[in-house]
Amino acid sequence: MGLEDTNNLRDWDKRLLEQYQRGWDNYLRRRIHLDVARDLDCWGICGEFLTVESVSSTAAIGSIRLNRNTNDSIDLEVGTVVKTIFCQIFITHAALQGEWIDIVYGINFEYYKAQQVAVTLAVPGAVTIQEPLSVDDNGGSLTVDGVFWQATQPVSAAALPLPAGAATSALQLPAGHAVTIQEPLSVDDNGASLTVDGVFFQATQPVSAAALPLPAGAATSALQLPDGHNVTVDNAGGAAAVNIQDGGNAITVDGSVTAVDNGIAQPCITITNANADQNTVGANHACKRVLIRAHTINVGLVWVDFNNAAVALACYPLSAGDSVGVPLTNTNLVNCLFKVANEKVTVVYTN
Repeated sequence: MGLEDTNNLRDWDKRLLEQYQRGWDNYLRRRIHLDVARDLDCWGICGEFLTVESVSSTAAIGSIRLNRNTNDSIDLEVGTVVKTIFCQIFITHAALQGEWIDIVYGINFEYYKAQQVAVTLAVPGAVTIQEPLSVDDNGGSLTVDGVFWQATQPVSAAALPLPAGAATSALQLPAGHAVTIQEPLSVDDNGASLTVDGVFFQATQPVSAAALPLPAGAATSALQLPDGHNVTVDNAGGAAAVNIQDGGNAITVDGSVTAVDNGIAQPCITITNANADQNTVGANHACKRVLIRAHTINVGLVWVDFNNAAVALACYPLSAGDSVGVPLTNTNLVNCLFKVANEKVTVVYTN
């Protein structure tokens, strides 16, 4: 061992004291670059704790000896932890270009904080700490090992005084706090509505009118017409004929109707259909001439042909109130195509 090595070993207590006087902030990180080979290269670092924090890769391999270059070799691998007092280390490794090993070393002050006792360095010229140390978390947080109170602290309120006006068991209602109302209550809905549970009348209330009096002039069953209110018009007995008004429309007559022309009765038939755009033929009546007239209440056109099925746009069109007369031997030769269902034409024929 050289003179420098002996001096480092002799002065280790001073360096340890200097680290202690820095206020326990005694951990240092140092990177060992492996680019150039070392063989028991002495580094004058001091502490009682050393660990390998990280390496550049699995190829970063090295070793150290503590205090003397004849002591046992310790491999530097990730997770290696040394807990013993040392004043110098001797580093050995091959030349590994670009590789490195990061170590952390210093005083294991966590042990002293956990003990919470005065620390004495029993070496010549050492300083004795007789009072507790002030620990600063440097704006972060401190982890405390061992038994400690949980986040929610247990508090017993058995002996705490009650606040003013607090209820006691002597003032509580018996029987599950049931309340008996001795008189009707006035319930105010505050301009809104009240919900009633249980059986209640529906929104439309049932009302029986069996016993209600009839208003003045009300009809009774005794004054109603029988037979579905059918009315018979009878002008017998020499009474004047019954005048029928069509109200500006038309009067529909079912079956054959006899028309009168210059005092001579003329028979006629009505042709109608239930479906639009369907050819309809008149009834069988021998004749010499026909007059065909579309009813005035018709909405659509009626296409008329004779002896041929009527086809729209290919025969004679009749609008409401239009008529056409032709010589014809039978009314069944009249063919009508109605553009609107349930409309009619009247066919007056002569013999």
